[in-house]
Amino acid sequence: MAIRGCTVPRSCLVLLRIDRNSDVPLYKQIQGQIRDHILEGRLKPGCPLPSARTLANEWGISRITADAAYSHLLAEGFIHRRVGSGSYVAENILDISLAVSARKAEAESSTPLLSSRGKALSRHLIGAPGTLVTAPFQSGLPDLGTLPVLWRRLMGRQFSRIGRHMAGYGEPAGLEELRHAIADHITSHRGVRCTAEQIVITNGAQQGINLCARLLLDQGDKAWVEDPCYPPGVASLKGAGAKIVPIPVDSEGLAVSVGREKATEAKLAYITPSRQYPLGVSMSMARRMQILEWATENGSWIVEDDYDSEYRYHGQPLESLQGLDRSGRVIYVGTFSKVLFPSLRIGYLVLPHDLVSHFVAAKSISDRHVASLEQAALAEFLTEGHFTAHLRRMRKIYSARQNSLLEVAEKYWQQFMTVEPSFGGLFMLGKLRKGLNDVEASKRAAERGVRLRPLSPLYLEEPAQHGFLLGFAAYSEKEMAIAAKRLLEPT
Repeated sequence: MAIRGCTVPRSCLVLLRIDRNSDVPLYKQIQGQIRDHILEGRLKPGCPLPSARTLANEWGISRITADAAYSHLLAEGFIHRRVGSGSYVAENILDISLAVSARKAEAESSTPLLSSRGKALSRHLIGAPGTLVTAPFQSGLPDLGTLPVLWRRLMGRQFSRIGRHMAGYGEPAGLEELRHAIADHITSHRGVRCTAEQIVITNGAQQGINLCARLLLDQGDKAWVEDPCYPPGVASLKGAGAKIVPIPVDSEGLAVSVGREKATEAKLAYITPSRQYPLGVSMSMARRMQILEWATENGSWIVEDDYDSEYRYHGQPLESLQGLDRSGRVIYVGTFSKVLFPSLRIGYLVLPHDLVSHFVAAKSISDRHVASLEQAALAEFLTEGHFTAHLRRMRKIYSARQNSLLEVAEKYWQQFMTVEPSFGGLFMLGKLRKGLNDVEASKRAAERGVRLRPLSPLYLEEPAQHGFLLGFAAYSEKEMAIAAKRLLEPT
């Protein structure tokens, strides 16, 4: 293959790529490339072209081949010839270019860019959390200024130890030391029944949920989800082709009896039993036993998303649903994004023994493994007792900040919103008075630099309650008071 330019006095430069081993005839190669140069504007209207003789001599091709290329360009209207003068790019080439572009756009519009699953995933992830926003009262954010010094020290220690073991590819299931450390913690603090061999480290909880959806659901399988719901989790199920079955949530959690009535044959249930997202209720023991009984009878899976239960301000954290499971139907999803900081991107799955090898295989082709240095630093953070100490410290801080927000809400917002205290987590629920619209109110708040996540869009079925998810963990008492007053300022 050769690439070079051909020039003659007064003519435009013609760059060609000639592949003599190609099945495409030489005249068609030349014709197609000159046409592309014209359409893409590299050869302008009226530009003189090399003669067929010059083109043939430059490229070592026959005159017949060069003439054939020009003849086809002439027939298509891309060039014109003047007797005794030579060949030129057509003057009306703009009209030809627009027509070709229109036909191309029409063809592309009729050709689907994504698979049906890709379309579902893209459609339902629109509006999902993106760039980190730290304006009050962004929900779900921990305090981002409490850990950096200690974390830098632990990361520095790992860098100083880096060698072949840490610099090469890691195990898809995750660093063994971290899996043992997590197993020790969650068996003693969350009532999870597992060994380190049942744990797979993921890039955040979302990857874990996505793996569950991809490996456990076929196209058209039904899946129970709480209503209101956690949208990114539901999006993973939809992206896997599942048919979503919304199940209402009451004061005892997901209504299992309604789920049985609507779709007892569902293949999977995705739930947040320890602190339902977003309403904040805990699933009662009766409901826990009901959903475990349903899963056992039906051979269905339960994905338990335990996203922020480490932070409980009254009493001990509730034991996990997984710890009650005796049939191996529950997959436990945990994360360190809420208890430490979001950019850490380390989560984990606790799997029934029979699923472990399948999830490890899927993880290996998804992204091979989670970053090793961060895993090693987190393992030391857990085994050296820093994590338990951090939780104790932050529970006191967050409890005080929740109380501050309750005082702020009573002082400034009681005319239009009731804020309910929460037994745990990083946000509280504010319920708007009847007749007020949370989506419109959140837009007006954003104009004042205040972040209020509306509740009503999290419902999959009507009627939807209007309110806000009010994050308090990342903000000081002064910041919350200033933001609360700002909401009352006239436009």
